[in-house]
Amino acid sequence: MELELKKHLEESLNNHISNVIEINGGLQNRVFSFTYAKFKLVARVTLAKKRTKEQLHAELAFMETINLNGIKTISPFQFHDQSITSFKCNGLIYWVVLFEFFNGKHIDVQNRSEWNANFFRNWGRTIAKIHSIVSETNQEFTRPFFIQNSGEINPIPSLIDKVDPKLANAYESMEMELETFLKTKDTFGLIHNDFHQGNFFVVENELILFDFDDCAYNWYAQDLAVSLYHALWTGESFHPDWAEFHEVFITNFFNGYRSYRFITDDDMKLVSIFLRMRELFLFLLFKSAWDLDCLEEWQETKLIKLEESIKQGTVPYQEVLKKHGNYTS
Repeated sequence: MELELKKHLEESLNNHISNVIEINGGLQNRVFSFTYAKFKLVARVTLAKKRTKEQLHAELAFMETINLNGIKTISPFQFHDQSITSFKCNGLIYWVVLFEFFNGKHIDVQNRSEWNANFFRNWGRTIAKIHSIVSETNQEFTRPFFIQNSGEINPIPSLIDKVDPKLANAYESMEMELETFLKTKDTFGLIHNDFHQGNFFVVENELILFDFDDCAYNWYAQDLAVSLYHALWTGESFHPDWAEFHEVFITNFFNGYRSYRFITDDDMKLVSIFLRMRELFLFLLFKSAWDLDCLEEWQETKLIKLEESIKQGTVPYQEVLKKHGNYTS
């Protein structure tokens, strides 16, 4: 693909480019860095059948909206009055979105001078700020509704079909539970939808967000649940001797969020559903992506624990949240 992409970018930018290097290949996209004139840019390449052009424009509009309201994101790069172009490779059509290369770094989860109470508070506060911006705007975005989208934004149904159809009942149960909750401006809106520490950089304790490709209309609780799940799993993995980690993270994360927004009992009930849904998604993703014949010990253990939890209907980290007063059964 590199050669076809390079040719397309040179035609679009009307200039020579160099150093086209693939830097990431995710579930939905491939991401390349390259040099153009004095700029270092990033090209995100997406199959056209996975996203409409209107959805991509809406993603960029969402990023612009929260940027204008004080939340930093990486910057899209517009060229010749275009923000989105397309090219063909091996008979398939792809969308290309360019972003300015940001030379930031992820949070160092092994370094407690970074992975600490102050950072956890800012993490929660940043999510609350985004939710406040969304709840206060009348702007409409052409993005899908997560729970109604059985395609690329919500890959769970298709992954179940490929991996383990027996788990479909567990997912259907979660869907039915979600639909008992109201969708109001205070609880439901356009969210990042994949808000874990791999999708932001940190500069002087400020979060710089990226990867809004999965942004969708969903309950705000999804952003909380994804952050909780990945932070708690990461903290346990890298700091097994940090006895107070759960308390430090949960207390400061929720205090940061509550400094901008209330969290109701219904919000926490939704968080518990989305924690279960995240666990189901990760189990299906790992089973699909990992080489099951060559698993490392931790991978094998993780898959066993995930499957047991899903089949038993256990809420991940339920006891931890309950202990610190952040769980409603």
